[in-house]
Amino acid sequence: MDWEAINKAIGELITAAKATVKVDGLSAKDVERAHNEALAAELRNMEHSVRQFLHDGGHSQATAQNAEKLRVAAEATKALETAKADLEKQVKEHKDRIAEIEANTPDAAKIRDTLQSEFQKREEELEGKVTSAEQRMKDLEEARKTDKVDGFVNRFFGHAGSRVTPDGEEWLRVRVQNMRNDGRFIPKIVSEEGKESRIGVAVLRPGSSELEYHASNEEELLSVIANEVFEKAPKWAVKANVSGGGGAQGGGSGGGATKWDKIRETAQARGVQPGQESLNDRRAKLLPQD
Repeated sequence: MDWEAINKAIGELITAAKATVKVDGLSAKDVERAHNEALAAELRNMEHSVRQFLHDGGHSQATAQNAEKLRVAAEATKALETAKADLEKQVKEHKDRIAEIEANTPDAAKIRDTLQSEFQKREEELEGKVTSAEQRMKDLEEARKTDKVDGFVNRFFGHAGSRVTPDGEEWLRVRVQNMRNDGRFIPKIVSEEGKESRIGVAVLRPGSSELEYHASNEEELLSVIANEVFEKAPKWAVKANVSGGGGAQGGGSGGGATKWDKIRETAQARGVQPGQESLNDRRAKLLPQD
């Protein structure tokens, strides 16, 4: 299936979802909300692999666009550097000309000052353009690094997503986001013999700012991270037929956990410590709002 067919199928899905909503007597705002809720329900019912494919496709397209922008910026920077070198050559030629004029012209000092002023202005303008182009390249490099981390985290969700219950999807997302906020996922330059250097992703060990997990390939690294993430997973977040490690082993969706057990465990996953917030504040943040 190509993207044209996928876009057509999604369009049909949106039309079908909207058709299920009864809009009689609803305001325009309520109609829009009802349509969005119906569409969200349809998307949640899609297979996990389909949602992952759509997300990966959009991410790959964005990464390719950034790479193209970086290539164009590099070419523009190179052109500016060439222009700067040409200008420096012209400056030298004019200095030689000034020396010749000084030997033969009474007004040599005035001509020299005029020429020096003009070329200094041109040098400053060109230097500003070169600096701007170099900054643009740095910004694009940072964007590429962010893309690499986004892609890695995305692949982790694809790797571990099948192990969690519907209620556990948000728990898993919060758990991984906390790891990312702590600076656990860092881009790094990977050099392989006989191959061009590339940007990869390293994962720091818990509580360390230097030591990272080591794995022979990315699939093994994803498995190592999954072991850490699921080691103390709440029972209700992990599917019954999946060993989550720690408190999640043998657990299932619900698994005897009460609503307040889920709220407390979700609050811990978000990094909230006892005594930091009142019970009412935590409830207001964790429970759906009407």
